[in-house]
Amino acid sequence: MGNVGNPYLVRLKNTYMKKFVLAGVVMVALAACMKTSTPPAAERIYASMSFSVVQSPDTAAVGDTVKSYVTVTGSNTCYKFEGFNGTPSAGNQYDIRAVGSIPNPDYSGYDPSACMNFPITKDTFLTITPKATGKLVFRFYNNDVLFRADTLVVVNP
Repeated sequence: MGNVGNPYLVRLKNTYMKKFVLAGVVMVALAACMKTSTPPAAERIYASMSFSVVQSPDTAAVGDTVKSYVTVTGSNTCYKFEGFNGTPSAGNQYDIRAVGSIPNPDYSGYDPSACMNFPITKDTFLTITPKATGKLVFRFYNNDVLFRADTLVVVNP
């Protein structure tokens, strides 16, 4: 005889089919609610700042905290110092750039009149802790122009 006409199997198939269709409808509804617009513009964007003063020690011991006194400059009052970007360039040589931020012109609340056109300066320190003996060369750049290169000789304590 087989299962032809068995009402239990038909009811069971309909129950699973209803759940499957319901899950599909829910997924389509959720996908329709997803936002497709681009995210809002950031309030501030990164910008290069310039070194105007760098004073570094000549020698240090392994494990010492070494501080280089640094003054960075931004071209208007909207510049905010964010930190340093240091990248190894060759052996024990590091290229260092000052990074700031400025208001994003694409941000909805941007007001260009809020920035006064005279330079601002920030005095700060670049701090490192050498882990091994040898010479470390730090090259300080204003954009792609070398401002200064310092050599730190690291000795045993």
